[in-house]
Amino acid sequence: MGQARRVPESRLRLLVACGAAGGISATFNAPIAGVMFGLELILRDFEAESFGVVVLSSVTADVISRAAFGSRPFLSIPGFELTSVWEFAFYAVLGVLAAILAVVFIQTLYGLEDIANRTWRWSESPRPAVGGLLLGVLLLALPQMFGVGYPMLERSISGEYTVWFLLLLALGKVAATSLTIAMGGSGGVFAPSLFMGAALGTAYGALLHRWFPGMAAHPSAYGLVGMGAVFAAAARAPITSAIIIFELRNDYRTILPLLFAVALATGVAHLFTPETIYTLKLRRRGIDISRREAATPMNELTVGDAMERTPPALRHDEAVRGAVERFAAEHRDALPVDGEGRYKGTVTARDVEQAMRDAATDETVGNLARETPTVSVNETLAGALGTLLQHEVSGVPVVANGGRQVIGWLTHRDVLRTYNQRVARDSARGIE
Repeated sequence: MGQARRVPESRLRLLVACGAAGGISATFNAPIAGVMFGLELILRDFEAESFGVVVLSSVTADVISRAAFGSRPFLSIPGFELTSVWEFAFYAVLGVLAAILAVVFIQTLYGLEDIANRTWRWSESPRPAVGGLLLGVLLLALPQMFGVGYPMLERSISGEYTVWFLLLLALGKVAATSLTIAMGGSGGVFAPSLFMGAALGTAYGALLHRWFPGMAAHPSAYGLVGMGAVFAAAARAPITSAIIIFELRNDYRTILPLLFAVALATGVAHLFTPETIYTLKLRRRGIDISRREAATPMNELTVGDAMERTPPALRHDEAVRGAVERFAAEHRDALPVDGEGRYKGTVTARDVEQAMRDAATDETVGNLARETPTVSVNETLAGALGTLLQHEVSGVPVVANGGRQVIGWLTHRDVLRTYNQRVARDSARGIE
């Protein structure tokens, strides 16, 4: 809706936060957690204006959800109890285990994405379909992974499965979710994190109940805390995690062990990696939301504002003499090289000049091509200029967000031209 109305970026983020808050609130019957999700994860601030509209969105969604589906809790599980103060030691271990599982999830997700990006040599269109086939093979072995997983989550936390099968389900969810997203499918990480935490916590609680029958509570208590701990560790959102688990169960007795495990899981996960499962995806696209920058044209303008059409690529089997003609005619410093329908790299005027000095005019362009970095279409000009300077290249390909398809070309001249146009336009507005 915001994009259709062309609202400013700040308002667009606020609309996204309102939508997310409403979705969490209506799905889990958890209006407070919906508000915290929007503020803590998306807006990353608690300003009065933001707080007010996000609350209105969350409450409205929850009222409509209750009218349509009733007010029963999202999860129906056995009662929660804390048998002794020594049980906090068990929850501390659960917090550490949850952090380890969350880090494994993050590394697996982006590791598979890197492997898929390096090995995929064809058009992006069939990539999700191939991912679906691979996922189908996994689902033949673990059909419990079908769907979002909420029914399985409730069965897991209720103790319907054995310890080893619960651990298998947790790892299977890591693999299924990572494969789906890495191959270009549509999916999120919120619900999978809850599922993993429920399976891990319930399995851990079942073992404790077996080994220390007089000291450990029902396994479902650990499953409930595990849900919050894994999501908190993956997203570094301890407030949202604690509140949503509290609202799911609506039992104040969960608060102390839940806060304890969530805090430990968040801290331990940060020791392994400072990035969250959300911010790492943005950083890999050239977006650093943790860095607050001055509102200068270089930080406001994006690569998409400055990029030009991709120059016709040189064939990888073309002789250097053909590249000489192109450079002389187009006055460029670098040109892309096509390797059988796929971007192979770039060749620079300096490379061609060196080949001419070495009398290697019959050398193919493909042998001179070098791997160059890419920039994302939504990356700021400040970040893109840093890439150009760091790698000492005069031109880089522009790729679509999260993909490898080249959609444009960016040079130092493009950056300077766009910056100058913006400064001139702002100056003219100031005079008016």
